[in-house]
Amino acid sequence: MFIKLIIICLLRCLLTLHVFLFYNPSHRLNLKIMGRKRVECLFCGKCVTNIVHHYRVHTNERPYHCKFCHREFKQQNMLDYHSQATHTKERPHKCSVCQKSFSAKCNLLQHLKIHSNVKPHICLFCEKGFVERDALNDHLRRHIGEKWFICAFCPKEYSSQRALRRHTIRSHQDTW
Repeated sequence: MFIKLIIICLLRCLLTLHVFLFYNPSHRLNLKIMGRKRVECLFCGKCVTNIVHHYRVHTNERPYHCKFCHREFKQQNMLDYHSQATHTKERPHKCSVCQKSFSAKCNLLQHLKIHSNVKPHICLFCEKGFVERDALNDHLRRHIGEKWFICAFCPKEYSSQRALRRHTIRSHQDTW
């Protein structure tokens, strides 16, 4: 019954072109009654547990504002992470192997993979292994020759953001 009511209400909102359809408190009430069930997004068809947060992907709504730099975020936890990592400089999560510290536990867990020497992401061209999938993707772009990252100060192009950052620091430090 509740799902049918939500679908009817969503269709009405869409038909009347209300993009921010989850501002209506009745929508939030129905979602709370449904509990942790997955709801299908009417924009992209993805099934999610928190449709209110998910719709911010489509609407680009950013209701959470940093009091220090006024950056805007879609979720409270991302604002909290930003504040801790950027403004407070707290790094409570420390690596037991090399003593490097991190502001977020997820970053520490990612870092610990480096010490394990497990490299599950393997290049199909040269069989080189990588700890992170993103590093493999950067590496594959070198094989393919794609250069997605363009310098803002000169016409040079790079296959990874890391390479562009290194170039910018070395070649254009006086510019910025």
